[in-house]
Amino acid sequence: MFNLAGGGAEKVLVDILQHFDYKQYDVELALVKHAGIYLSDIPKNVRITTLFNRFFFMLGFGLSKYFNIHFVNRLIVQHRIKDKYDAIISFMEGYSLLFHSYLTNQAEVNISWVHIDLFTHHHTKYLSIYGDKMEKACYSKMDKLVFVSNDSSSQFDKLFDINVPKTVIYNPIPKESIIQSANNTHVEKDKFVIGNVARFVEQKRLDRLLRVAKRLKDDNYDIEFWLIGEGPLKDDLMQLQKQLGLENYVFFKGFKKPAYPYIKQFDLFLLTSLTEGYPLVVCEAICLGIPICATRVTGTVEILDNGKFGVLTEQDDDSIYNAVKALLDNREQLNYYHEKSLERSAMFNIDKTMEEIYALF
Repeated sequence: MFNLAGGGAEKVLVDILQHFDYKQYDVELALVKHAGIYLSDIPKNVRITTLFNRFFFMLGFGLSKYFNIHFVNRLIVQHRIKDKYDAIISFMEGYSLLFHSYLTNQAEVNISWVHIDLFTHHHTKYLSIYGDKMEKACYSKMDKLVFVSNDSSSQFDKLFDINVPKTVIYNPIPKESIIQSANNTHVEKDKFVIGNVARFVEQKRLDRLLRVAKRLKDDNYDIEFWLIGEGPLKDDLMQLQKQLGLENYVFFKGFKKPAYPYIKQFDLFLLTSLTEGYPLVVCEAICLGIPICATRVTGTVEILDNGKFGVLTEQDDDSIYNAVKALLDNREQLNYYHEKSLERSAMFNIDKTMEEIYALF
């Protein structure tokens, strides 16, 4: 894994490691950078190996990015990882996959996870570490590919024609611990709250949420929007908040660990993403019985069963606005989706997910 920053895939990895059977398995976690909010959550049973210190990180990544020289990164990774393993897993696209490809002869089984719709959001294409052909070659060296949703798997096939066995394993959702954590801390609220928890990046399209909030404010809805998270676009989003006059309507709450007590106070969870793989936070909100309104992207269609368990919108401001307004105007419908979230939460069984993961090895 690249690091343990506050993203969805990083949280999924932590959840998996916290539920591993360490009587059966010996686990080592290789981090490209020893950094991230979730470092303290890694179980003591897990050995952590850091691949790069600051100097070699700057050297290796600078050479690869600006001069297309990759052998330094390869030498560093192979120097740090010398053991043989029953299985090596790259848990992310991009650097995790690339560095894994240097080590495939050191494992009986090589497995790579794909957490997003790469066809719609080919974010790894812009990392300056490899072109399409090299990325395809890295995936082709794997023995198995794991996708977090059926749609992310089918979208991958549009991008890469690779004859590697593929399987779908939904992200593990520790439902009981989510509920317990949400009840441990009380968060005050004064009004109806529409919320989102996300890393502030282009993929999440939180600018849409702000524009929808502006229209609802102009319609005189007495509500609040809460944004939980941080990210590189925070300053841009706060500037847009100011331009739209939403300082007392949309509130940036910062990164919360855990975010569950805040999610519990949402009256509606609003996902405005351009693309996803299997949005973890939607599943967490469902566990807490929060009604869901989400853009129709990979993952949400499966989680909400094509609209049976929540409202799906198209990828435009009008569609999102009309869906939210309809729910605000019909509280019986909102309560209906509260019940549907509770019903849908029955699908989350972390023990079953862990058995699917063990079956890979």
